[in-house]
Amino acid sequence: MEDRVPAFEKVDDIMAGVYRKMRPEQRLEIALDMWLSARHMLYDAIRSFHPEWTEAQVQRTVAERMLRGST
Repeated sequence: MEDRVPAFEKVDDIMAGVYRKMRPEQRLEIALDMWLSARHMLYDAIRSFHPEWTEAQVQRTVAERMLRGST
């Protein structure tokens, strides 16, 4: 599998202004919620693609995908 360069979207100027006005802990909470949401969606997708896998296999694959080799 060839390496792909991730695509990044530009943050909308209005939303950037909204985030700038937030306290750092509010921005962190939003980021955590987004991370958890992505993890739940990934879990559900992997579980549906591999119904025969054990819970441990699904959890390990989710962790590997979320960490992207950073361990």
